[in-house]
This record gives sequence, C-alpha cells and structure tokens, in this order.
Amino acid sequence: MQEPADLEVELQQAMTEAVIPVAGVHLVFVPDVARPRMLLWGSDVANHPLAVSGESGSLLLPDESFKLRRVRGYYVPLQDALIQLSAMTQAEIEQAPASVAVWSLAAKFLLELVARERLVPRVVKQAGEQRARWSVVLNLPQDQERFATLVQAFPIAAHAVPHATDANNNVVDARSPASADAPIRIWMADALLREFFDTAADGLVRSACQQNLKTSKSSVKKAKIVPDASLAPWPIRLSRALTTEAAQFVPQGVQERMVLTELRHWTQSVMGTTAQQLRLCLQLQLPEEDRTEFELNFLLQRDDDPDARATATELYVNGQNAAAKLQCELRVAHEQLLQMLAVAARSFSFIENELRKPRPDSMRLNPRLAWEFIKQVPALQQMGVIVELPSMLTADAQQRLSMQMCIGDDRPSHYDSADHELDYQWRATLTGAPATIEVLHDLIDLRTPLARYRDTWVVLDPKELNHALKLLEQKGGTISLPLALSLALTETIHQQDSGLRIQVLPQGSLAELVTHMRERETVHEVATPAAFNGSLRPYQQRGMSWLAHLTQLGLGACLADDMGLGKTIQLLAYLLHRQSESQLTESSARPMLLVCPTSVVGNWEREIARFAPSLKVLRHYGITRIQNAEDFAVEAAGKLVITSYGLMRRDAAWLRDLEFSVVVLDEAQFIKNASSATARTARALKASTRIALTGTPVENHLAELWSIMEFLNPGLLGPHETFRREIAIPVERYGRDDVAARLRRMVAPFILRRTKKDPGIATDLPAKQETKVFCSLTREQATLYQSAIDEAFADIEAADGITRRGRVLALLTALKQVCNHPAHYLREQGPLNGRSGKLDRLCEMLQEVLATQDRVLVFTQYREMGERLVRVLSRLQGKPVPFLHGGVSRAARDEMVRRFQELPKSSRIMIVSLKAGGTGLNLTAATEVFHFDRWWNPAVEDQATDRAHRIGQQRSVQVYKLLCAGTVEEKIDAML
Repeated sequence: MQEPADLEVELQQAMTEAVIPVAGVHLVFVPDVARPRMLLWGSDVANHPLAVSGESGSLLLPDESFKLRRVRGYYVPLQDALIQLSAMTQAEIEQAPASVAVWSLAAKFLLELVARERLVPRVVKQAGEQRARWSVVLNLPQDQERFATLVQAFPIAAHAVPHATDANNNVVDARSPASADAPIRIWMADALLREFFDTAADGLVRSACQQNLKTSKSSVKKAKIVPDASLAPWPIRLSRALTTEAAQFVPQGVQERMVLTELRHWTQSVMGTTAQQLRLCLQLQLPEEDRTEFELNFLLQRDDDPDARATATELYVNGQNAAAKLQCELRVAHEQLLQMLAVAARSFSFIENELRKPRPDSMRLNPRLAWEFIKQVPALQQMGVIVELPSMLTADAQQRLSMQMCIGDDRPSHYDSADHELDYQWRATLTGAPATIEVLHDLIDLRTPLARYRDTWVVLDPKELNHALKLLEQKGGTISLPLALSLALTETIHQQDSGLRIQVLPQGSLAELVTHMRERETVHEVATPAAFNGSLRPYQQRGMSWLAHLTQLGLGACLADDMGLGKTIQLLAYLLHRQSESQLTESSARPMLLVCPTSVVGNWEREIARFAPSLKVLRHYGITRIQNAEDFAVEAAGKLVITSYGLMRRDAAWLRDLEFSVVVLDEAQFIKNASSATARTARALKASTRIALTGTPVENHLAELWSIMEFLNPGLLGPHETFRREIAIPVERYGRDDVAARLRRMVAPFILRRTKKDPGIATDLPAKQETKVFCSLTREQATLYQSAIDEAFADIEAADGITRRGRVLALLTALKQVCNHPAHYLREQGPLNGRSGKLDRLCEMLQEVLATQDRVLVFTQYREMGERLVRVLSRLQGKPVPFLHGGVSRAARDEMVRRFQELPKSSRIMIVSLKAGGTGLNLTAATEVFHFDRWWNPAVEDQATDRAHRIGQQRSVQVYKLLCAGTVEEKIDAML
C-alpha cells in the first residue's frame, strides 16, 4: 500500500499531540506480509484472553517524543485474534481499553464485509514482488461512513510502526540522519485499517479455499472465483495464487497480461481508485406529464468533490470547460466515461446498446426497463457507480401496495375466554387511499411494474397485487382470541411466498386489551383461593392474578421473578384458582403436568403438601412409574403429575400423544437450547395452557428467550433462523437499540419479572451483604501455580485451532484447582490441613460462625473438592457434614434438606454442589453463605445464594466469596 508523501510528517505531528500511556493494555496490528499478527502489550497482559493464545515477543513503538522504544508483549496470529475480537460483546467492548475496543469493532466490521462478499481480487506489489490478494471494497456510502467513524475513533496506542534497521541491524531513530537511507514505514489510521481489512480478508478467503480442497477434490472446479464473466477464461496460475499460500504471481504470456489489465481496470472502477478519482453517475429522471418514458443521464463526478461534475453531453459539446470542472484532461474524462459505462453494463446490460453510439450521453427507458434499472441499483453501487433516483422512487420512499388486517370492531366487549372469536377484515391502500377490488384489477391489467397513480409513480409487484386481490375477495373471517392477540403484538405478517407485508391493526376492545397487556395492567385481581393454605404478599397476589388472566386468554405465560420471591406458591395458588373455577369440564378432567429438575421434585411435593394439600398429585418417576399412554391417562385424570426433564425426554414417545390441561416447566432454562431433545420434547407436548417458571429467561443469548417463547406461544417470534438473523445478531453483535425495543414490545406482555430490588418487594426481604475474602497462596500452591503455567504454555504454543483453545480452557481449570487446594490439583486424598491458604481461611471463618450458632452453606463447583471439604469440616464441627451433589439420590437429598432445615441438633454446615444445589432448594435455615470457588456466570452464583436469601428468610444473609489474590480467580472476579 502506498502512503502519501507527507505521511511521516502528519504522524510526527500527531505523536507530539498525544502521549501513549505506558500503563494498561494496548493492542496493535503489525502489517507483516509473511506473518500478519497483532501485538498485545502493557503492564498487565499475561492473563488477557488474547495473550493466552499468543507467543511472547517485542516491537518498537514511538513514544510521545517520537522516539522508538521497545515494548514486550504477546504476538497473536491474526486469524486467532479475529476470532476473539469478533466474539466480544457490547458490554466487553465498552469496558475494554481503547485500542482493544477499536480493533474489536474493526474485526466485526470486516467479518460482515466478507459475509456480504464485498471483496475483489487484485494483483499488487508487496515486499518487492507481485502478489495476488483479496481486498475489501468500501464504496457503499454506509460502509464508507462506518469506516470513517473507525478512523476518527482510532487511538494513537493502536498504531503500529514496524522498525527499520541499518546495515549492522541496529535500530534507526526516526529523526536521525541515517533514517534517510532506511526510512521507518509509518502507518496512519486510514492506511493501517485498510491494510488490516485486506490482510485479514485475504487470509479468510485462502483458509476457506484450503478447507474446501481438503473436503472435496472437485471443489476447485465447482468454486466460482471469477469476479466477472467477461474476464474469462480465468488463468489457472492466477486462480492458484488467489486460493493457496503461494500468492506470488508474475503474468506470463499474452492471455495472462490481458486478463491482468482488464482485472486492474475493473477493480479500479469498483474500488474508486482510478488515477483521476472520477466516478460514473447515472441519473434517472421522471417522465414529463404527457409522456411515459424515463430518461437516464450519464455524468462524471469527482470522488472527493461531489459538486465537481459534468454531464456526458457537456463533455462532448463543451469539452474543455467540462474537463476543467472535473480537474482532469479531456482525453482522460472521455476514457473514464466509456470505461465505466462498460463496467455498469455488466449489471444493467441495456447500456451496451448506448455504447455502440459514437457519443453515448443518455438513454430512454420505458417503465419496465426503468424498474429493471432500479432493481440493479445495489449492484451498480457495489461497482462504485453513483446512482441518483427521483425522491419518490428511492427505497425508503417507494409507494407500494399496503395491506392491513383489521381485527375486532368498535363494539364494547369483555374477553373472558380463550374460545372467544373475533372478526377480521382485509383492507388495501395505495398512496394513502383505499384500493378496491376494481382498482386492483385495473392495476394488474396494466402489466407494468411502474405506473402513474393519483399523480405519483407507484411500484406494482404482480405477486403482491394477485395475493392482495385474493385476500380482498375473501373479505375476512373469524379467528380465536389467542391468535388475534399474537398477531396484534407482532404488528406485521410477512408472506414469504408473495413478499407481501401485512400490517395488523387491532380495533375496539382488542386494541384496548393489547394496550393493557403492554402496560402490564391486570384486568381484574383474582382472590386468593380458599383452598390455599397460607397468605400471599401483594406482589404474589398480582403474579397469581396475572397468570390467571393471561392463561384465560389462551396465551402462554413466563413468571420470571428473581429466585426466592415465591414463584412456587404463586403457581400453586393459580392451580387452585383454576381448579375452583372449573369452567371447562373437559379441561378440568385432563391431567396437569409439572416438569422440574430431579433435584427439586421433593421440594415441590413438600410445598404442595404445605400450601395446596387439596391438589391430587401423581408422582411420575422411578422404575414403578406408568409407562404407557392408556394407563397413564386413566390414573392421571384431574391430577397434577410431577416428573423430571430426564423422564419427560425418556417417555416422550407416548407423552406427546396425551392432552394436558396445563404444562408447567419449572427452571425453564433447561430448554434454553432450542435444538436439544429436551426443548423439542417440551414443545411437542399438547396443552391448552403453558407456563414457564424461571429466574433467568436469558442467561447468555437471546436464542434462549426464543426457545422459551416458542414453547409458550409457538410462532410468536417467527422461525428460529429468522429471529437469529433479524433480532439476535443485530442486538447482540451491533447493539441495535431499536431492534431490542421491538423485541421488548413483542415479549413483554408474556413475561412477568420482579427483582428483589423492586420497591414493593425489597421491604419483604431481609438484608443481604456480600463480601469478597482475598486469600494468599501457600508456598506449595505458588510453586504448583507457576509450574502449571509453564507446562501448559509449552503445549499451547505448539497447538492451534480448537486444540489450542481446549488447552487454554484446561489451563484455567487447573489454575482454579490449584487455588482450591494442591490435593485437588494433584488428585491426592491428603493430607489437607496447612496446604491451602483458601481452606485455612475458610476454617478460621467457620469457627467464628459456629460460635454464633448460625447455619452455613458452602458452595463449590467441584464434587472432588466438596468431598475433601467434607473431611476437613466434619472434623472442625465434630459431627458429619452433609454434601448435596448430583450423585445423591432423591430420597437422600430430601432427607438431607429436611434435617438441615428442621432439626436443631443436626449439622449446622451443609456443603452443596453449585450445579446440583443452585436451583429449586429452600434452605432458609442458613444465614451464612460461602462460595469456596467462583463460577464463570454470576447469575449461577446468585441463584445459589438465593437458596438462603429468599421469601421465608427472617434474618439478614451474609455472603462470602473466597478468592486467591494475584491469580486467575482475581481476574475472573474483575471480569464478572
């Protein structure tokens, strides 16, 4: 890449105005042809996610006085850096150092450009040789704007300055006399970003081509790498230079030199890199009032000055003045006009007829050809052609047929049943006026994609017109209330076959109901059922009423209150209310199904016996359970069936044939993976009412929300792939607030979420105080810690791809085990005392807690560590300490919880596996919670803490999180 002559001066001025901070973390791109890579450097980079996949190295960078200094860091291969930079979330980017953040945004932008195939093949001079490479095209206005924004935000610390050396391999100062013989190659933000884009895109394309070659020997024959059909036949040597690691290419023979010349002309016009920076402008003008032909004018325009332009007619009639406006020679303007018209003809072939004329300046287009031209605008813009359309024919202002589905009427009505039927009618409008059946017939008879209608030009798509006509002829019909509400909340329907978008317009009482649902207004409060053995807090009363109201309308509901706020008793009160209503005899005779994790089956049975003893319960688990549909239907009629996710999946073959009145999923995050067998089985269950209970409707990705909503209200969020493309990616990857707001409008009526911080709830809960306890490593731990790092880094540097990432993860796990205890890492049984700073500190704190007669929960994510804690803490307490983990049977688990909760003389310490005990347990007897080791997801830790800090707890809860200072645990804590 060639830099302007004054580039060094500009960078020198920039360096005197900004100081590169010495502290912190910085990331720079090193534009090396042989080994493109990035350098991560700073005062604290050893445990940075990028550093663990790199190798140590050094680079010379300029300081505030423009003198070179050597910095040490980690070189990361460009492909590995792309993976990690593009995976950063919006929150991580906001917290990252400026240089890391800007390269993350650049990586995301680059991958988007590659996915949109904004690439061209080129042959350029690099490192003193001719090389074939792929380059990114940035000629679209929106791409240019995003690129310019990146350039403006580019920090000084993100610049790379590859150093120069003299004959003795000594570094040459940028301002020393010797620098004239060995000048430092300086990169400004614009040039560096373009080089990053081109280098990374070239590597991605070559990697993909090599992968295709490995999977299929015939892939080269099938791959269409020719940028344009007019450049065929494509030289085999050039194809290889573009798809293999051997990028060097020197044209040989007439054919290769001709193709290379054509390729350069084509890429120059596409990328806007012609010598004179001239671009073709195609200007479409509307017909005069008494005519139907559009006029397409040809113009030339300077890329750096939009006002410097001349029409083709001016170039022919008044050539010298027109060339002066373009600041070029007349001969060059004529050549560029004809050359770029030939390029444009590859997308809009009708221009070829004009090129046969001696002086092509404009052309006439009938409405059909004008529409063909408008459809080719994106392709023309991708080629670097400027297109100017009349304001009424631009993509945002095109007048098209609009279809509305009007549901409901103006008559007042009270919707109290899901069986309520609503009328709907179809309505069509064009240019704001009603379009009747007769009008549509007349428009179809025109047989033209563009027509003048009511003093404006409108787009007439035959498929849209015919589909709209069929709908109008049907006039309307009736639909159920649940379907009407779902349509009204989605707001638009997209007909895939016709491309017609239909706007849903709720009217009358339905519109009021939709407004109430969006504003979370409960239509009427439901009284606590007489059979409920207890009292509900005000927010719990509202939750039960909300469930009753939404399910009465035939809609699925997600109760997403924080852990510990009483989702269980709200559901039980709702089931009793439903049972007392008994409005639908057939429905009340059908069984109800409750699916929950195995670890909380016993908890549900106890809560039912305590709060809803009148509910008839059928336990569907164990080897004695019913295993066929016929016997199950008879035995389960009118009862609440309790089963686990595992058994639901195992008995799916016949469970899906039964009709349930209610299906409830407790801890509904178990179906967050939409493609899992558990999620597919849950969606296949037949039920008139569906309810999900979860404190975390979204733990990591929006796809989890889609899976839960697809169970509750199938089709509400559309197909999974459409949801991912139109909602999940724009929100998660690009932070699109408008898309997030649209998603919120769609799902908010079906999700009720209250947190412990809400004003109406905080007063019902005792205080919770969290404290981080920093522990020191023992000498043995420190030695093992450093040894684990040294051994793992040797393996990591020798690996690549998924193997490399797996070893990095294994290293992190090993380091956490060292922090827990050397015996945990070494797989030893003992001895245990005196070898772990964290265990010693835990024992010291527990001695103080036991003296106060409080009860304690100790959480660990490792079963192996939990077993070692049992031995140490049992000796400390003087009696056996129970350990609740995934291998404990249901009966033993229930007895363990009962003894801890109810028996004063039982163990006052319980060790709990974070995975097995993180959900569904009520352990309010404990007021002290210790997290012996940290988990990656803070939501999982909070759920574990909520076993004690929940409704029913009468005292304040102390939470302690143990960390080893100066280790990966402290880094994880900082990230959390």
